[in-house]
Amino acid sequence: MANLVAGQRVGIEHAADLLERALRIFAGADVRQVDEDVLARAAGAFPLPIATLDAIHVATALEVQQWHDVTELVLLSRDKQVRDVAAALGMQLA
Repeated sequence: MANLVAGQRVGIEHAADLLERALRIFAGADVRQVDEDVLARAAGAFPLPIATLDAIHVATALEVQQWHDVTELVLLSRDKQVRDVAAALGMQLA
């Protein structure tokens, strides 16, 4: 699979393939509301400094692990701060 660059055009066939892949990923995604438990965890301590909205993302992943007794959770983020904190908490990163 070729690398994509922001602003770069792709052919219609490649775009259709990318859309199909994205839809398969989204179909398996678990969407959660930001509730009081998530906000309380986001307001707590983290092993590294983290911005507020980034803390909410990481806290949501931590809460999902607890809610579903998830044994394997992979966090997907391109944000360095989110990735660093998640790694410090022992999360697997994609």
